[in-house]
Amino acid sequence: MNKKFALKINNISKAFEEKVVLKDVSFSLYLGQKVALIGNNGSGKSTLAKIIIGREKADEGSVEVFKNFPVAYLPQEIKEDVLISQYLEKSSGAFALLKDLGLSEGMVEEIFRRKISSLSGGEKTKVFLAKIALEKTPIIILDEPTNNLDIRGLEFLEKIIKESPSAFLIISHDRKFLDNTVSRVIHLDEFSHELKSYDGNYSDFLKVRTAEIERANLLYVESQKRKKKIEMEIRRQKEKSQRIIKKDIIMDDKNKVSANRRIEGIQSSAGKNLKRAKDKIEHFQEKEKPFQKRPLKIDFSQMKKSGQKVLFLKNLLLPYGSKKKISLELFAGDRLIIAGPNGTGKTTLIKTLLKSYADVCVNSGMNSEMEWGANIELGYLPQDLSFQKEYKNILEWFLAESGKLESDARKILARFGFLEKELFAKIEELSPGLRGRARIAIMLANNPNLLILDEPTNNLDLEVLEEFEKALKSYRGTIILVSHDRYFIEKLGVNKIIKL
Repeated sequence: MNKKFALKINNISKAFEEKVVLKDVSFSLYLGQKVALIGNNGSGKSTLAKIIIGREKADEGSVEVFKNFPVAYLPQEIKEDVLISQYLEKSSGAFALLKDLGLSEGMVEEIFRRKISSLSGGEKTKVFLAKIALEKTPIIILDEPTNNLDIRGLEFLEKIIKESPSAFLIISHDRKFLDNTVSRVIHLDEFSHELKSYDGNYSDFLKVRTAEIERANLLYVESQKRKKKIEMEIRRQKEKSQRIIKKDIIMDDKNKVSANRRIEGIQSSAGKNLKRAKDKIEHFQEKEKPFQKRPLKIDFSQMKKSGQKVLFLKNLLLPYGSKKKISLELFAGDRLIIAGPNGTGKTTLIKTLLKSYADVCVNSGMNSEMEWGANIELGYLPQDLSFQKEYKNILEWFLAESGKLESDARKILARFGFLEKELFAKIEELSPGLRGRARIAIMLANNPNLLILDEPTNNLDLEVLEEFEKALKSYRGTIILVSHDRYFIEKLGVNKIIKL
């Protein structure tokens, strides 16, 4: 098969002050290839994407784009604030694509009169994807494209990627999405800051990567055993030599000449044995110890028990003109998913619940449409990871929100990857993934017995995501969930549903 070169990354290195993000990174992308770029939060994935499109400058290295092809880019956070009609040309093709992505005909008509900033997260992504698909750009970079997309939007995006002749570089945490779309995975290591390429989809990568880590650990252990054996041999030869010399000195104390000759012979023999052992240690190639950071542990087991009744809804009518009335009985331990296409009011329902809960806590009031149970302690992971109040840094925010002592706060945050530099960085400078980690850390500190999770898997790297899944599977409290992550929903398991 004759591959047509589209993009080449040559020895890219990048550091922010003293923090190295990318080190001598190189890879090529060909037309028609669908490649995943994965790595933990803060490993430099989005930085590399921005270097490719020219929004960031590399310290070293270069980017080659065949025939100066344009590169389309879907950012992780969409912050445009223009009329959609100025951004996306109003055409039959745009109408058809937006409908295929799951927007209703009425919504498609209305959307061209609105600003991008007024749309829900999923609607923003659909508008950007429609623009990229219409322009048929040869090289497309998607940074967390599945964030906030509903199931229909996800499935249509998978179809676009599979059928497109363009080259795709996809940054995503969505395992099922990657399994369905890519044939190659590039892993960016957060410690070495280097890339390694693997053939196959995400599941194929995971098998090979797991085997690599296990083999590296095994080789290191065997290397240490061999080194210890050689060192013991050196000590044994030295001790043996000293014992024999001491014995001969005692036996031949009266015959100094004979003793000295024996000692010289022993020293010569011992010297040869020692030299052989030392030669072994000098030529011994010790395996480097694989870097293993402290494993992340998320544990909600310290929560207080709530009352059996958690929340009753009776004919709740959502604001903003919705005609759907919602009734629900939620009990301790239930797992509820709020499902529906983008723009149907899932986040609005969550915000309505949060406002009602706050009113009850402050005023001990009752709402005829809502009734909260006793001893409810609520933890909330929002879809929007911006921080409303002006805090200087994550540590200051965490102390204010958790009421913890600084020493305890530092310990909790360290488990989530916040070292000294990250603790005192401005919040707006942190990646969305690190902000997501901080939100989970605050929930862990407060031990809620009711979790309200609005698209919780958005932006989280796979290390945090997999540990979060484990914690939620064993969680004994109640969960209210909005998510379109099919793998996550399957893992969590739900027993109640509200369809909007």
